Amino acid sequence: MTRFFSLKSVLTIKREHWIQAVSLLAVALYAYAIEHFYGWQQMLAAWRDIALWKIGAALVLIFFTYLVRGLRIHYYLLPLTKNRLGDCLKIMLLHNLLNNLLPMRTGEASFPLMMRSYFGLPLAGATAGLVFLRLLDLQVLLCIGGFAVITYVGASSWLWWCLPPLILSPLIVLPCAPLLSRWQEKLAAGNHQGKLQKVLNQLLVALPSNFVQLLFLWGYTWLCWATKIGVFTLVLLWFADTTWQNALGAAFGGELSSVIPIHTPGGLGTYEASMLGTARLFGIEGDWVLFAAVQLHLMILLSTLLGGLVAQVFGRASSRNLSSA
Repeated sequence: MTRFFSLKSVLTIKREHWIQAVSLLAVALYAYAIEHFYGWQQMLAAWRDIALWKIGAALVLIFFTYLVRGLRIHYYLLPLTKNRLGDCLKIMLLHNLLNNLLPMRTGEASFPLMMRSYFGLPLAGATAGLVFLRLLDLQVLLCIGGFAVITYVGASSWLWWCLPPLILSPLIVLPCAPLLSRWQEKLAAGNHQGKLQKVLNQLLVALPSNFVQLLFLWGYTWLCWATKIGVFTLVLLWFADTTWQNALGAAFGGELSSVIPIHTPGGLGTYEASMLGTARLFGIEGDWVLFAAVQLHLMILLSTLLGGLVAQVFGRASSRNLSSA
């Protein structure tokens, strides 16, 4: 008799199917948790008290950060991206959409794939470039987090002495390039054709070619994150009667989830958990944290979906232009 179910058949199910099942379960649990603790009707009703111009201004500023990130990609890959800012913006918007909505950070893989498709970059080189940009993001985010900590503990804190070295840390990137180059040459001379040499090759290719380029990329990163965290802080204050220092710390905590290697689809649950955990470290108490975190997350998901829609419009426009040319 044919067995319709066995442990072996379960174990042979594709990994993608397991991820999809776990993702659907995470979404269902998230929706149930919000309904249980607050109720979706109460959640959505809270937006009625927010003026439409405030919501519109927040979305415009969030889209401004998308533009800055697209400009960063465009400037980073010059002259390859010359006169192709639209493609850079489309790649950024689609990458942002996939990275936010797909689970387990699988959306990160879309960036090197799209860079190869649009600009012919090798996957290894595009991946190295993404890692470099992500390190810049992390450095700036940690600086903002350090500022949030200092504003919470007080101006007399010894942490003020730790912040300047952290802020200036990217300036050591290019001075380290010759050291990496000499290390790579030694490996090549010793016939060490292993993974380490390949990694060093990609790191050297990913580094900016000069200080001017580094400063521009660094400036774009600061402009993006300062605007983003500022907007998110204001959105949190819409739904919480708290200080701007507390809201800043909570906003930093939510965005810190962007460096977590594992997350649910759309960051549902992991975003709020990161914000709650960071708030507790800051000593921030109150039910407002979770309530405001969910509301901010809804705003982020809305802007992400709108960005994906804009990217599709860009793609159709580009297709029409190519077909008519």
